[in-house]
Amino acid sequence: MNKKLILVLLVNLFLVSSIAGCQPSSTDSHDAQWPSKILPLRDTLPTLDTEAKKWHEDAQMIAVSIEIDPDSIFIISAEYSSPSVNYESIVIYKSNKEYMETHIVKHEYPSTDLPISANDWILDSQQAYDILMDLVPKKILKNAEERCSSLDLDRKDRRTDSTVFWILTISNCNDVTQYYYIDAKTGEFVQDPE
Repeated sequence: MNKKLILVLLVNLFLVSSIAGCQPSSTDSHDAQWPSKILPLRDTLPTLDTEAKKWHEDAQMIAVSIEIDPDSIFIISAEYSSPSVNYESIVIYKSNKEYMETHIVKHEYPSTDLPISANDWILDSQQAYDILMDLVPKKILKNAEERCSSLDLDRKDRRTDSTVFWILTISNCNDVTQYYYIDAKTGEFVQDPE
């Protein structure tokens, strides 16, 4: 009787351990040192737009940079220009504590940067981050630091009506920086955007 019980227990133990070994260990494909969540731009954009309109009512966003490091003082910065002001733009920095700071940037030449409208991008920052992090080789992530890396919404050339990209900048804070681009509407990886 005891032998049968031991045999049944061993078979059950074997079955349970076999089934457990077939389960995926994690659903998160990001490297463990990198955060899995970043700031959603769509949730933050109204606050940034309101602040920019205090500078000039016709202010238009031309670029955004989202910090990947969750311990950054400022988690997002956005640059705005105005069609009615040629020789300056404004950069708005926002902390995760709702604190904001603005800086006026003086230009030597009139700004010809094209704005980024809501129609220029469909993917929000979290979707773009997930796609891009899956593209980056793990060994590159292991040698880089999130405090020197960012996710940017920008054009390759701000003066032409070029595609708007989500750009993941991965850096080791010293001499190695790599850029990964996806189309902000489709999520399609772009090797070397023109």
